[in-house]
Amino acid sequence: MQIKKGGDIKDVIKTYAGIELTDDEVRMIRENARKNPKYGLSNALGEAISEKVGVKFASHKHTGEPVPLMVYGLGAENFGGFMHHTDTSKMMAKLMLFGSSEPAPAKVKICETSNLKGDINGDFSVDDSDAYLTLTLFLGEIADTELEKKVDVDGNGVIDFKDVALIMQEV
Repeated sequence: MQIKKGGDIKDVIKTYAGIELTDDEVRMIRENARKNPKYGLSNALGEAISEKVGVKFASHKHTGEPVPLMVYGLGAENFGGFMHHTDTSKMMAKLMLFGSSEPAPAKVKICETSNLKGDINGDFSVDDSDAYLTLTLFLGEIADTELEKKVDVDGNGVIDFKDVALIMQEV
């Protein structure tokens, strides 16, 4: 929204995604936005960001139809049955960050007694259990409650993967 309102593309992407765009990428984004006023900006931003994180998409099309996902190897048991695509990405992040085992149930208790930014469970330290809780319980939420504001470590108003990464950096 900030870009559509005239915000600097490089600054906005750096602030909210932590990604540095090149001048060529900015030109490509502007050109696509000009050619396709409805979807050009979002598609071009998605392409530029995806390229930076090593992801490729075959198209900009989206479907509501279930897509088979076949998984093998360590952690494959976590992908059985039907899963929403957002749950699939959360599961992949969880497995990459924490491995195939879940934290002990005692680690996922939320006490809310600490005012420490990023301390989600209230044990007065920022650790992997706080990152786990952020990933599994809050990801994608708009930070409007006091607890969600504590989870929104980077202060951008949305609980995102960057918040999980910042909490993990504290470990």
